[in-house]
Amino acid sequence: FRRRFPEFPLCAIAGIDAGNAGEVIAAGADGVAVISALSLKDDPRAAARQLRGVVDDALAQRGRA
Repeated sequence: FRRRFPEFPLCAIAGIDAGNAGEVIAAGADGVAVISALSLKDDPRAAARQLRGVVDDALAQRGRA
């Protein structure tokens, strides 16, 4: 898909959390969509900050931040 439509952003969903989001970005996703990674946490705001940091770091390593 990426080769045929390089201008389309790829968003990954399903089973993604702060523990694997960096790997998902490194594999080629431009972003992630999460539900339970935030909604099941005692502090969803803190979980969102952590996840955002992981994604931002991974994008920066790819040169896309």
